Amino acid sequence: MKTRRGQTTMTTSTNEIETDGEAVIAGDAAGSSERPREFESIRDYVHDTIWRIYRAWESNPDRRGIADPRVRAVLARLRRSAASPPGTSAEVWEHLPGDPATCIRGSLGSFAPAGEATPQEIAVHHALVLWAFHQQSKTDFMHDGRRAADGGPEGRSFAEAVRRLSGARDGEREAGDPGPVRRRFVSVARAQSIDAMVAHARGLIQQLRDEGIAFDYGRFAEDLLRFQFPGERSRVQRQWGRDFQRFSAHDDTDQTAEPGTNDDAQEA
Repeated sequence: MKTRRGQTTMTTSTNEIETDGEAVIAGDAAGSSERPREFESIRDYVHDTIWRIYRAWESNPDRRGIADPRVRAVLARLRRSAASPPGTSAEVWEHLPGDPATCIRGSLGSFAPAGEATPQEIAVHHALVLWAFHQQSKTDFMHDGRRAADGGPEGRSFAEAVRRLSGARDGEREAGDPGPVRRRFVSVARAQSIDAMVAHARGLIQQLRDEGIAFDYGRFAEDLLRFQFPGERSRVQRQWGRDFQRFSAHDDTDQTAEPGTNDDAQEA
């Protein structure tokens, strides 16, 4: 495997893409590699996986992201897997951590009873599925984030994105009326299970897609992971409240090195 740290190169004759210092082979499964990938956190894993899906076949600059039918096919498979328990849809196995205990080094949520999905697998599954719904038909990149190891500013959090959505959609309200976006966000935060939380969040993400508001799915995956632990859930809720109540520190410019867009992209 070729590795040149700090460079991103592409050799179209062999369909080999080199990104983040690691060569990967673009084939039928986006982001397949010669050896298991290892990450310091679930945030890094989700960021890297989304990046690989979105750019895996980028051999032509005019066919980036969902402009490429193969990327649209991956997004469609992820959306279909929403109806299956995490880890049971063979169509998307290549995008999930095969062994979270070794693939994602953080200890939280790495283990589960035999045959059950680990909290990390559940969080990754939901983060990728929700991103696939968010990205559907959008030429702009709906993941606003970086790997934690890359440094620099974090992408917009889920709660910050909802705050922006509330400003766009709730408008003028009568005294005591929080507005439909805020009410749905409260339902997300008050959910007592990960399944209920994701069900409420999906409605908000559909609205975020319509408004073209991106957020950091790596950070969101961390929220989804911690939300599964009663002792951690209150920390997630508290941070969401802080992010929602303050004005976003981000402007309308995407904070990532955006993979590129194509105005003629068809709906994924």
